Amino acid sequence: MIKCHQCNAENMLGAIFCRNCGTRLEIDKFRPETVDQRRRRQGRSWGGRLYRLTVFALLLLLAAGLAGIFLPSPKRPVPALGAAELAAAEARFDSFALPRRAEAALTFTSAEATALANKRLLTDAGAGGPFTVTAVTLDFRTGGHVLVTVAGKLLGKLPMENQALVRLESGAGTPAKVTVVKVRAGKLPIPAFAHSLVLQRIEPLFAGNAAAAAVRENVRAIEVEDGEAKVVLLSLRERLQRQRPGGN
Repeated sequence: MIKCHQCNAENMLGAIFCRNCGTRLEIDKFRPETVDQRRRRQGRSWGGRLYRLTVFALLLLLAAGLAGIFLPSPKRPVPALGAAELAAAEARFDSFALPRRAEAALTFTSAEATALANKRLLTDAGAGGPFTVTAVTLDFRTGGHVLVTVAGKLLGKLPMENQALVRLESGAGTPAKVTVVKVRAGKLPIPAFAHSLVLQRIEPLFAGNAAAAAVRENVRAIEVEDGEAKVVLLSLRERLQRQRPGGN
């Protein structure tokens, strides 16, 4: 018997219309499913499941990436300086601009460079933008590498760190060449084509500052090893040559 979906009346097998209300019966529901139809139905079912799993995996990866941006960047701790150590480091830093008859060199540890960067070199660059800088860490590593970590707040509320591993290469009588090795936003590695998105938050921090300008104008070379950097200063003669038109 076939039951009418409209009035629930029972009808004989093979009937097309309901004998009670005349509604066309949905006889396709009572036909046995062929093998091809079953395979197509199962294929659509698995295809839908695979699509949903793929979308879920992509959303999960996106969420993990966004969360990684706001996690602290991997770094080793740089100790803070005491008052006497900071005063000694500042005295050496102030000697950058002093005229010298001969070449001289000054050595700074990662802790000293970090303290000086936060107190003497940072500008208010980007203070009016979405990312506000609160602190900078300079970690000198082997092979001329420096790990620069910039901590701040996004939109004034969300804590965030941007990080760049750079390599300093100094030639005889030429300013240090900076090569970007790796860039991170939080714990998330940034591909090379997007490095500028993070670097634009780091590079302006040391620009437009008189102390930073004194460093750039008086440094002949920088030699970086694990935990410290040796800064070779220009002699007075070299400084005058560099200031001439066409000078290096």
